Amino acid sequence: MGANNHLTVTPTNHRLTERQVAETIGREYDEMEVYGETSEELLEAVRLLLKMNDYLFDAIEAHGVHVEFTEEDPYETYEEMCSDIVVNDRLKIFSGGTHPSHISRDDNLKSRAVHDYWGHYKNDCDFSFWGEFQKWHAMKAWYPEPVHRLTFQEVVGQTGLAYYLEGGFSNPEFEQKTFLAPTRWANLCYRNYPGDLQ
Repeated sequence: MGANNHLTVTPTNHRLTERQVAETIGREYDEMEVYGETSEELLEAVRLLLKMNDYLFDAIEAHGVHVEFTEEDPYETYEEMCSDIVVNDRLKIFSGGTHPSHISRDDNLKSRAVHDYWGHYKNDCDFSFWGEFQKWHAMKAWYPEPVHRLTFQEVVGQTGLAYYLEGGFSNPEFEQKTFLAPTRWANLCYRNYPGDLQ
């Protein structure tokens, strides 16, 4: 073969970038059709999720941190949220935006608090796509296995959608959906995550 006629080989250690993984998942999330009857598997995952979230939400206050709901998105950065928790014993949670159909608005707000405190803050995971994946990975230990695909969809899938849509979470097309994430999404993240997961 001549110099210009060589085969292109992708190295076995090649990783997709954070944006490539996020947008791949986000595009598939956007295209996901979730109409029709809700499966028993999904209903059971929701039941288990809510049960654990009730416990974890109450435990935030037991740790001396007051949860305050606000109509304005309270934090520009992860560091700002952490500072508020450390300095003021307070965690502000955005009460606006969209809410999924599988849980009530109040349960969704509790879920946001649980994931910000026990996921982001306690595991030192920022608000990036990889930070959301890290958070999901760390929080799997808190939830029974049937919940993992639901929380992946809620945490990593929705963040992927925000990366995929122009304007992110503010895009009018952003919609929280109710489904169990395909396992290939988690596999894609594990294959391409650039750090070590504990």
